[in-house]
Amino acid sequence: MQRFNKLKPSSNMKSLLFSAFIFLSICTMAQIQKPTKFTYQVTNLKKNSYQVAIQINLEGQWHIYAQKAGDGPVATKIVFDTNPLLTLSGDVIEKGNLLEKFDKSFNTTLRFYEKEVRFLQKINKKANIKTELKGYVYYMVCDDSKCLPPKKEMFTISIP
Repeated sequence: MQRFNKLKPSSNMKSLLFSAFIFLSICTMAQIQKPTKFTYQVTNLKKNSYQVAIQINLEGQWHIYAQKAGDGPVATKIVFDTNPLLTLSGDVIEKGNLLEKFDKSFNTTLRFYEKEVRFLQKINKKANIKTELKGYVYYMVCDDSKCLPPKKEMFTISIP
């Protein structure tokens, strides 16, 4: 009668299992966190006059800094590309529940939004032609324990 030895993994099998474990660990750590969702809306105010709204919704405990955030973090900045058919009217206005709080990490009082914020810009069209408003939002989000690196969110908004 032949005896069966306990099955022992070969060194090749051990290497394969170890490599798979390392690969899965790296994939898990490398997952990109994106706690923001951007939506865009255009409202016709009157002939050739529009209001563009850029809404940012935030997941969980994340917050985004105001355009005038205070010293330390990257303040949100809305940048519009030049379009010869469009002119900007006034400054970008922010709408949302603005919070002002002392932040221990930056050792200063900061202004930011949780859950959501809307950035509004009035624009005028020089001709009755469909065109696009292009640009980007430069921003940084943080929660109570960490901040993600500043990010640039590009956009293209159709203007009817």
